[in-house]
Amino acid sequence: MEGLHSQLIDLGALDGTPWPHAAAPRELLCMACSPWQTPLRKARAEIVEVADACQWGADRVTLTWGGQAESLVGELRQRPTRRLLFAGHTDAGAGACALGFTSPGGGLEPLDALELVGHLGAFFPSPASSPRLPSPGHAHPRGVLELIVINGCHSEGLGRKLREHGAPCVVCWRTAARDDAARLFSVSFFRSLAALAAAEEPADADADADAATAAGCAMHEAGGARHRAAVLCARAFADAERAVCTATRRSRRGVRKFELADPEVPRAQGQPRYPLAAGIPVLLCDEAAANEACAAADGAAALSTTGGSDHRHRSCP
Repeated sequence: MEGLHSQLIDLGALDGTPWPHAAAPRELLCMACSPWQTPLRKARAEIVEVADACQWGADRVTLTWGGQAESLVGELRQRPTRRLLFAGHTDAGAGACALGFTSPGGGLEPLDALELVGHLGAFFPSPASSPRLPSPGHAHPRGVLELIVINGCHSEGLGRKLREHGAPCVVCWRTAARDDAARLFSVSFFRSLAALAAAEEPADADADADAATAAGCAMHEAGGARHRAAVLCARAFADAERAVCTATRRSRRGVRKFELADPEVPRAQGQPRYPLAAGIPVLLCDEAAANEACAAADGAAALSTTGGSDHRHRSCP
């Protein structure tokens, strides 16, 4: 995977020169931000590990380091992108959830939820009932950004705002998240998602070919693609939760390392140190897709719905 490592882009150093246009969809765009005031020393390693786990190849995955919101939008404009991973601070705002980008000088540059929606909303797929027409100056007639993973503390507020404005699937964190647990979750999620997507490709190709032969089926095709993508995300989410819950300590085999709990809640006196509270990840997606994912996974129906029709998280067994 040396090609992927060599493609790590320092967005903070870009001078505004446009990227060459590429029509083929990108599977994954990863952005890691670690401002000098509050560095996240493992953020770069996380996105490299995610890219290695996916095995989509250097031509279908882009890794970016640092940069501002405008740099991220520039990447999305130059190539249709299916999935976005942001690894960095997500509680950077004063009293509100904000995405922590990196300023040209290396400082923290927070972007609040409404600003984030304004930047990313144009890249979401159109609802099946309202296909998007080509817009002036936009290279692609319809966005294909089907998944956003915000791998940072207290990012549920950002995730819900993105969902409200059309993001098909968002993975985020309701609570603070331990760095090591969040990294394990992210890598496990994308490894599972890539494997599930690869297994689905033959069936999807047949379905798309059949749909293309029927007149007036564009809306049905778009809705079906969004639903299938959401189902895969829900299944990968369950796999990632399982990976975190079943991780064990290296020094004491069989002792669970993590549980899905809030790290900021004080532990009871006398309670064992392990398992450590990893944080509580949240999947925001279509209810029907999440239910289908539960039915498809043997014994995975333990997913529970709380706090809204599209909010799902699960506790460790």
